[in-house]
Amino acid sequence: MQMKNRHCEEAVRLTKQSSFTSGNSGLLRFRWSLAMTMIISLLSLTGCMSREQADMRLQNGCAAGAEAFMEEGHKIKEVKDHIFRDSPDLGSGYREVRLTVVDSDGWYDADKEIRCIFAENFNFMGHTATIYQLKMDEKTWGMENKEILGSMEEHLKLTEIVEQGMNRP
Repeated sequence: MQMKNRHCEEAVRLTKQSSFTSGNSGLLRFRWSLAMTMIISLLSLTGCMSREQADMRLQNGCAAGAEAFMEEGHKIKEVKDHIFRDSPDLGSGYREVRLTVVDSDGWYDADKEIRCIFAENFNFMGHTATIYQLKMDEKTWGMENKEILGSMEEHLKLTEIVEQGMNRP
């Protein structure tokens, strides 16, 4: 009987040792798999934005900013046309967005031209942009020659609304 118990104890010990060892390798494989999944997810979220997707973000931000400064009761009914290009005045790192929109007060629709310039960083890691300037109806908001135009409150309002517009799904 004692011999049987010794064999049983040895079998239990080997089983526990085997489970513990395979548990560690399983845990290592799980951690490796989790780390690789996180790295791939991070790269896919930040690095897979195309120029077209970045431009659409800028368009959404520009439209949101313009709508915030339209007369009360006016909204952008639709964007009819858009042009995206590097800013000819400010050069590399600045993106110009020109929109032709339908401005509607609910009764009357009229075409309106809007021009936005963004300071942007677009590379393999992703896309970031900040509104530099918005022009609409012969009025300019934002910055010009690196100085804020209008009040600080208007500038902060513009920056916040444009950022929210760019981040809308």
